[in-house]
Amino acid sequence: MDPVSIAVTSAAIGGVAGKFVEKAWNLGEKWITEYFKNHGKEVQEKAKENALSFLTKVAESVKVIQDNTKTDPVTLEVINTSFKDPDFSAVLQRAIVTSARTPSEDKHKILARLITERLLANSEDMISLASSVAVEAISALKAKHLYV
Repeated sequence: MDPVSIAVTSAAIGGVAGKFVEKAWNLGEKWITEYFKNHGKEVQEKAKENALSFLTKVAESVKVIQDNTKTDPVTLEVINTSFKDPDFSAVLQRAIVTSARTPSEDKHKILARLITERLLANSEDMISLASSVAVEAISALKAKHLYV
């Protein structure tokens, strides 16, 4: 994914959700490059495409929440605060790497929901713990297990 594609995707999504994609991609691209550094260029490019698909779903999820609530639960301040939280950063990293490993739209949707919920949660509540554990579990599940 080149920087122009990211900029176009972020602009298309717009608003706070687009800013989230920008910030997440700036970190995510580094994480993917590091994770897949000993793999071929084609693998790295596909991994980046997969991760961007996931991040687009996160942005769409954030946008839906904003459109369906009277107050904006996800503001630029919430996003900036989340990116400063080591736990959120670690969960996001795991979700991005997990999404990069698969083109599965189902996994991307589930991971997007988990990250969106984590974005809205306080850093020490049950949702934070559950989302962290769930992201770990998703990476190990096959498509047929997602429906059980």
